[in-house]
Amino acid sequence: MIIIFKLRIYCLKHQLHHRNLFVSFILILMNFGIVPNNSFTNNLQMFGVVLEMTLLSFALALRINTEKTQRISAQHEALQLTQRVSEERRDRLLAQKESLQLQQDLNSNLENQVVIRTEQLEDAMQQLKIANSELLTLSITDSLTGIYNRRYFDEAMLREWKRAHRNKTSIAIVITDIDHFKPINDTFGHTVGDECIHLIAKTLKLSLRRPSDLLARYGGEEFIYILPGSDLKEATKVAENCRESIENIRYDQEGTPVPLSISAGIAACIPNNENNFSDLINAADAALYQAKSAGRNCVRTAEPHTSKI
Repeated sequence: MIIIFKLRIYCLKHQLHHRNLFVSFILILMNFGIVPNNSFTNNLQMFGVVLEMTLLSFALALRINTEKTQRISAQHEALQLTQRVSEERRDRLLAQKESLQLQQDLNSNLENQVVIRTEQLEDAMQQLKIANSELLTLSITDSLTGIYNRRYFDEAMLREWKRAHRNKTSIAIVITDIDHFKPINDTFGHTVGDECIHLIAKTLKLSLRRPSDLLARYGGEEFIYILPGSDLKEATKVAENCRESIENIRYDQEGTPVPLSISAGIAACIPNNENNFSDLINAADAALYQAKSAGRNCVRTAEPHTSKI
């Protein structure tokens, strides 16, 4: 479009130049009388001016129209560019929004996964805690009777002995043994013998009066008490109550009564640097032997002069 406009201007310039030459030539001819002098030839220069103005107006209009067309074209291109920029900006904002939404979804999913994993971990830890507690209980419990076993007794005895030694308080031991247990097994069988052990353990456990008192299965048919803070008199009362409770049990097997009784040996002392809990247990065991020798179903206490206690 610009090239065409320049060509048109160039042509107009040359046409005006030729027109000026032509008018000058006519005027020369008129002066020499070659061309007649009339209204047309006299006004030929005016006609040339009018023609020149007309051509210039046409050229100016053409130039204005060309510039207008170029301006409109530039505005159209600018509008298209603005639209493209706007579309690109919209697309970019949409992409950012989608990216943000995706990130939020990922964060939400991650938080949910963390919550789920945390709950699962807490459940697993709780189950592990319960399993460990059950395992600990099994490790310190006698499977037949449900009371503490020998292992736990040894740990508890050492702990209570140290406490009594530190506080200078008395501690008592009661060892009981089921009377005539071998004949019960031989007569009724080991299943009945196990039932008798379980029944006696249950009855002995009911005799515990203080939270600190402890009952454990010491051997096959032997049970042992730890009575912290008790002296011989208090321990003897506990042992007699146990003996009477066992004696009052009425148990039969297929209509045949099964006689049940226990013998008990008791020892008590205040721990010092010259004795230990083994001495106390040995003294109670010696007292149990005396009860067996005295005819069973009775209680005996350790003689102070028979042991280190």
